[in-house]
Amino acid sequence: MIQLKDIKKIYNKNHSNAFEALRGISLTIENQEIVAIVGTSGAGKSTLLHILAFIDSADEGTYMLDERDVTDLPDKDKSQLRTGEIGLVMQDYALVEDFTAIENVMMPLDFDRKNKRKSREKKKLALQVLRQVDMEDFSKKRCNELSGGQKQRVAIARAIVNNPKLVIADEPTGALDSGNAKQIMEIFKKLQQDGKTVVFVTHDMNIASYADRIIEIQDGRLIE
Repeated sequence: MIQLKDIKKIYNKNHSNAFEALRGISLTIENQEIVAIVGTSGAGKSTLLHILAFIDSADEGTYMLDERDVTDLPDKDKSQLRTGEIGLVMQDYALVEDFTAIENVMMPLDFDRKNKRKSREKKKLALQVLRQVDMEDFSKKRCNELSGGQKQRVAIARAIVNNPKLVIADEPTGALDSGNAKQIMEIFKKLQQDGKTVVFVTHDMNIASYADRIIEIQDGRLIE
């Protein structure tokens, strides 16, 4: 699924305060694997996740996704990949608070240029995905009326509505209590059973234990 070779990321390059966030990361992630990335604050784990999700780009190295070199893709192609093949889940949910749950889940369908579904079909699909995360009964609730755990379920539904092969999550349980965090990780396990690859960042080793493999980053380098 993912092959990284010698990935480097330098912020403020060519300036006196240049900072090397990633220092030659090489990593392989297999299909249907759940991988946890752990490390202290500033270790480089979120930078790595942002590169995987095409939110940021590496300064050096190679990124292969499904045997395709995506290192230097144009921004429009990266955007399309991010919309259609990668599901992104953020710690702060990144939902439109005034929209209902189903309206939030439908958003990626509207952004996907390859999606030719009619509005009724989009609503039906969004409802099916909300059912997968046990949020069907809350589909018409505005997100500002939902709890943190419920919002994260909606965020996951939005991330998977385009049926991506890869789900990337940045501290998906960081703002949740232990009960809700466990439920979110069980959803990720179900996604794995459905054939998806899941990569997530966490600072909580109890949450990391749900992964098939834990990768630690320290000072921009991998420590297996």
